[in-house]
Amino acid sequence: MVIKWTINAQENIRSIRDYLEGEKVHQDTISEVIGDIINVPARLKEHPKSGRKLPELDQENFREIFHNKYRIIYFLPEETPEIIYILNVIHGRQNIQPFLSHIWQRFLN
Repeated sequence: MVIKWTINAQENIRSIRDYLEGEKVHQDTISEVIGDIINVPARLKEHPKSGRKLPELDQENFREIFHNKYRIIYFLPEETPEIIYILNVIHGRQNIQPFLSHIWQRFLN
C-alpha cells in the first residue's frame, strides 16, 4: 500500500507548524510533533481499516486515526485499494465542518 498526502493535508501540516512557531514552541518540539503526525499513518499500510469511520460522515471509506490532539482523516478508495489518501490533519478542537464541506464536494457529490 501507498500513502499519499493531499495538498489539503500538506497545507494542514504547514498551518500546524506555523501555529506552533507563532506560539513560540521550541523548534525541536515542533519537528517532533510534525514528524510524528507524518509517520503515524504508516501503520495504515498494514491495517488500512484500523482507524474508526469518520463519525460526521458515517461512510465506510472515510476514516480517521488520532495522534495526540490531532485527527488524521483519510480515504480508502474502492477503485484503487492500494492507495490511502490522507485528506486532512486537524486539531481535535477545530471545527470540522469546513473540512467536511471539501470532502463532500470532492468525493461524495
